[in-house]
Amino acid sequence: MPNVLADLHRKLASRTATTLEARAVQAWHQTDALLLHGTEQIAAAPILRTFERDARKSEEAYIATQLLLTELTDLDALAQALLVVEADLSGISTRITDDLRPMSSIQVDQLIERYRFGSPKQQRDVLALLITEPPALSEAAWDWLLEKANSTDEIDMRLAFMALAAADLRRLGTHLDRMGWGITLDADTLAAHAASGALIEATRGQPFEQVAGRLAPWRLLEAVRLRGSDASEARIALERLDAILVGGPREAPDPGAQIFVERTDASNRPPWYSARPMPSEAPNSAEALRHALDEKAQREAHERASETASARIAKARKEGASLYLEFVTREDGQAILQHGPELLTHWIEGHDALSVEFVRRVQLAEGLFLAIAEALLIEQPARGVSVWRALGHAMRTRVTGAAKLPELWHMLFRVPASTEVIAARDALLEPEHTNTDEQLYALALAAQLNGCTAWLEAAILRDLASHVPWRQQRGEVLRGFLAGNVLPVDDAWPEGQSHSWAQEVRRGAARLRYLEACARHWWIEYWRRDDPEEAFAAWVLFQECADRRALCWMSPEESAASVDEAQRARKRRHWAMNRARWRNGADKSSLSLQQNFLRRRTDDMVWPWRK
Repeated sequence: MPNVLADLHRKLASRTATTLEARAVQAWHQTDALLLHGTEQIAAAPILRTFERDARKSEEAYIATQLLLTELTDLDALAQALLVVEADLSGISTRITDDLRPMSSIQVDQLIERYRFGSPKQQRDVLALLITEPPALSEAAWDWLLEKANSTDEIDMRLAFMALAAADLRRLGTHLDRMGWGITLDADTLAAHAASGALIEATRGQPFEQVAGRLAPWRLLEAVRLRGSDASEARIALERLDAILVGGPREAPDPGAQIFVERTDASNRPPWYSARPMPSEAPNSAEALRHALDEKAQREAHERASETASARIAKARKEGASLYLEFVTREDGQAILQHGPELLTHWIEGHDALSVEFVRRVQLAEGLFLAIAEALLIEQPARGVSVWRALGHAMRTRVTGAAKLPELWHMLFRVPASTEVIAARDALLEPEHTNTDEQLYALALAAQLNGCTAWLEAAILRDLASHVPWRQQRGEVLRGFLAGNVLPVDDAWPEGQSHSWAQEVRRGAARLRYLEACARHWWIEYWRRDDPEEAFAAWVLFQECADRRALCWMSPEESAASVDEAQRARKRRHWAMNRARWRNGADKSSLSLQQNFLRRRTDDMVWPWRK
């Protein structure tokens, strides 16, 4: 009998595991055809979402989010909000909040009243839903949010401040001014950012010296600008920033992990950061290979890295590193140059030799120094290029911008062209900086995304005219990474075999231009087609051809399309939910761009320029 029971238990466990796996697979691909989802798919999604939840918290959060996106289709704003709260997700992703319709004041009141006496988790979910596009709030809703803003729970307080600031900045600022609010070293940065913005708005008529000490440091120069850019007020702000840089921790914060920040815009909002384990010192060892193949060990390593980084970052901020992992705007960098040139000189002192003190200052305030470098590149290019190069060595955080490209590269192509800036751009093409096809691709993309296609084309022509064979081949490879191609593309489908490696490189580049032209063609068709199935077919073909170069023309082509607003909204939603999926074309893993240089393998034995 025990053997029979054990056998039955194994079969049930196996069936459950199979069902869970099938559920996960289904959820992973749930939004692939979101454009075509109708009543049957909407009806099936909640059944699958509530059936046999995955015990792994992170896996279940993703599965439930994916399935919920189908359920949200065609619901009104209040019904969407109620569904999200009732789904009891472990965390509400921005994929959910960005997809919700804005609620009216009456709907917000109904939502709050529904969960006023609900569980703490339900009330927190309501707070999360009120951050995106909140309407004018009723007195009852405002009072409820103020109550949450005084909560001892850090997350509730953060969400409440963000919702209040989004709803009525001046009203919140007046309340905070009356209550005497001011930032503290242990303040939550997102709550402090929202509260500071509100205080800036409500205290424009007060003397700045009475307000400056209450504001988040990364918003000081913004406050000066909003108040009229008075020179004396700028000095007050700069002196406070100087005190933070000089009086902060004597050692730069060590997060104990690799920290990545992706900036989607040029604002000074506190960024979301991600932490990854530090790379192995012996990446090619058998132990490193075993670890790479151990999914559980990898997941645990990521969790430890995140926990370690979070604790150390909080500790550093409490010790006075209040500019750590915070950003200021480009305009703030120009204000520093205008109103505090002597302070700026002191802050960048030692950059040419990468002195210990300069590196410490940079790592305490990387966002501030990025703004300084950009201002210098614009106003004092020679000095700016020198500081820009120093930041490439001194910064510990990996900051990326559009298309996940290094922010330092974006910056160099974003600023006006000058002799020094052009020379710095040209230097990036040297093999010591770009010695893989992936790096050449990224450099070409950075140039084109920032309106410097003319520079890229000039570099290609120089290489093609060179008498050095490898430079000619580099020119062809770079040609393959050009965006904005139009069908037909010459040499994309040549007859016969290649007779030389140079010819093979040239044909490979033509095929990459062809793929990009196809992607653009099908993107236009996606927006042009009225029939949902035809539009989806165009989307599938677009996905198969597109890579990050599509960012150069996706938005302009979509804006130019003649389509009614209902269709446009549905197609935009499908695009938003699947934007991370199109990584084919020149990004296709089979091309091995990271392992190739000029389409040749870059093994150690054939990599003479490797340091």
